[in-house]
Amino acid sequence: FPGEDAAVSISCVGGYPAEGGAAADPSANVSAITGSDAHRLMVIGDKAKVSFKGVSFTHSLTAVSGEPALIFAKGAEVSMTDCKVTDNVNNNGTKYSTCAGISVQADVKVSFTGCEFARNAASWGASLILRGDATVRNCNFHDNMGVNGPGNSLYVDPSTAEVVVDGCTFRNNTASDTHGGA
Repeated sequence: FPGEDAAVSISCVGGYPAEGGAAADPSANVSAITGSDAHRLMVIGDKAKVSFKGVSFTHSLTAVSGEPALIFAKGAEVSMTDCKVTDNVNNNGTKYSTCAGISVQADVKVSFTGCEFARNAASWGASLILRGDATVRNCNFHDNMGVNGPGNSLYVDPSTAEVVVDGCTFRNNTASDTHGGA
């Protein structure tokens, strides 16, 4: 990379057919980044500017608290449109740990538009933990499980994040103790 002050910009668009020649259609042609139920998917940081459109992030299995499928850190700016974050688990074999889907750190700006967060399981914040500034619009959170702690689908740290949630649906998310939240 060119230097510490230079930002990397990447755009990842999913949904193109294998035979080529057609427009992207993520509902017909799934483009997935998978952990095969054994690995974290990625860490984005170092002031990177990354956009994802129509990409699925699925089947990550991590065992370290606060280290889910995707981590956005170190000044990153990330945009996700029409993406899926599904079937991710944070469990070390004996207990669930914090966050299975995406952890957004305090120095990050992120937007989620039209995304689906489903069937993620963790101690708390199963799908999404927001410690950085975020806009979450028209997203669907369903069938996520928080074993204990706040925010079984979505957890926002009000001391470090300015977050807008608009037009989202939350359904059939569960928490196994007295804590609830989105």
